[in-house]
Amino acid sequence: GELAKASVVPGAALLQRLQPMVAGMDNSVLAEALASALDCAGPYLYRAAATHARAKALLELALRMKNARQLPEAIDVLVENAVTQCLPAVARARAPPEPELPPARAYVRHLLASLSEANVDRVLVKLRRLPWATDPSVGPFVLEELLRACAGRFEVLPLAASLVSGLHRVHQDVTVRWVDALLAGAHAALARPAHRRLQALQLHVRLLAELFNYRVLGTGDMFALLHAIVPTARPLPGDWYPNYAEGAPAHEE
Repeated sequence: GELAKASVVPGAALLQRLQPMVAGMDNSVLAEALASALDCAGPYLYRAAATHARAKALLELALRMKNARQLPEAIDVLVENAVTQCLPAVARARAPPEPELPPARAYVRHLLASLSEANVDRVLVKLRRLPWATDPSVGPFVLEELLRACAGRFEVLPLAASLVSGLHRVHQDVTVRWVDALLAGAHAALARPAHRRLQALQLHVRLLAELFNYRVLGTGDMFALLHAIVPTARPLPGDWYPNYAEGAPAHEE
């Protein structure tokens, strides 16, 4: 599934592999494999122009076969959830309604949604005007909304780090706790990597790097993070690495 989303494996090839799983979904192993593949790449296959028609037909077939067969309850729920979460209309209908935000938090979300180089200074001034001293919940939700605004928008990470740096000068106790929590989360994700968390981990690590550039994160913490990342790194195809063994003296037999 991840290889299909990265265009390493053709989407049509993955759909072809899913057809036997749909036909044999009464087998718990095939049902779990189908659910795992759809959970990983189903929404991508449904939205991609090249595979939309075949993916839609496959999902409709899976629902019809599920309803026609007397599947065990566990498998029935597993397949239904995996299929319906790929269909945008069904997923939106099943999603719980978002709770209404307090006015202050809605205002912060509005400010950060339009964050850009042209208005970063004005946004910082407006964030500083919030009642940080009288309302202890302001700091945590401002930084939480800032992290939310960065999701999927790597170009705003330097701007987000600039805002944290500006807030750090006035509200150091809040920003230090937030950066510590971000750092602890990155170390925990590196210790037990999960494919579903890779994009979030990449976001957090890049944000921590930008915070280091703005001197919010210390050198020791940054090097500790790098030492945790390096053992998990893998070379990409086409990368060149020097063969240090070539320069080493041959061992005598």
